[in-house]
Amino acid sequence: LGAGVAADMVLTGRRMAIDEAERLRLVSRRVPHGQARDTALQVAARIAGNSPVAVRAAAPADTAEVIRLAALMYEAMGIDASGGPWREAARAGLAARLGADVAVFVAEEAAADGRLAAAGAGSITRRLPGPANPGGRAGYIQWVSTDPRWRRRGLACQITIALLGWFAANQVLAVELHATSQAESLYRSLGFGPGPYPGLRIRL
Repeated sequence: LGAGVAADMVLTGRRMAIDEAERLRLVSRRVPHGQARDTALQVAARIAGNSPVAVRAAAPADTAEVIRLAALMYEAMGIDASGGPWREAARAGLAARLGADVAVFVAEEAAADGRLAAAGAGSITRRLPGPANPGGRAGYIQWVSTDPRWRRRGLACQITIALLGWFAANQVLAVELHATSQAESLYRSLGFGPGPYPGLRIRL
């Protein structure tokens, strides 16, 4: 790029036209207006296909590992996940709902004896219909967690893309999640953002 061009961009804050951005090699490809997100997801899926770790739908045999990774996520958030009751409830919930209104995708190393590198879960709930969602189906992503040995390799991105594909295949029009500060940029890069109305919560 060069120090001169970089300084010009930083100091003036000017907007750059796509032709100039391409000439300076600041963009790798040009797509029609409105297709940036779909193209980004296609590129991400292609990159994911080259990963040495396979992303697949979870099976019941993965339950213990999925819960282990979920516990790592909670601990990283400062939440004590050592207790047994939530783990038993989680096992029961997965046993009853996996493959129905719950999907879990996992990343597994080729020869890891069942130990998972990452996992993420999605669930579908049915709300009352509205103009923007006549079917009332809503999606929620949770438990996206990567083992410390496998972080910063794009596994959370691959798993989130897989979950979004599952939601789309099940006619879910809107998907929500709660992002930590560390993961917010990932989710924003996939198209997540704040809704038009603030989400409020009360604990009873």
